[in-house]
Amino acid sequence: MKHSDGGEGFFVRLSTELRDDGVLARLRGPALAVFIALGLHVGRDSRCWPGMSRLATLTGYDRSTVCRAVGGLEHLGLISVERHPGATNVYTIRRFFRFGKHAPTDGGDDALL
Repeated sequence: MKHSDGGEGFFVRLSTELRDDGVLARLRGPALAVFIALGLHVGRDSRCWPGMSRLATLTGYDRSTVCRAVGGLEHLGLISVERHPGATNVYTIRRFFRFGKHAPTDGGDDALL
């Protein structure tokens, strides 16, 4: 699958641990939107660096709401943040996402995002 930017896309899967650990029930609104937006930006190393403005645009929330959501996700242990004042932060997704180049075909215990 080719993306409009010419790069080769890959799939992001959510682990059922997200549901089974009860985390999904605690993620709502901005936190859930930011978690998904970060997951859609990560590379195979589970890291990404979208700016706050980009996250705000993607999620429909203002920058201060996105910033609070990032803090909440970090507090839950879902992400870690390397803060770079005056530059873009680097986010690492710590749990629940899996990545690959091919669409899942096994229908296993993960759901395609």
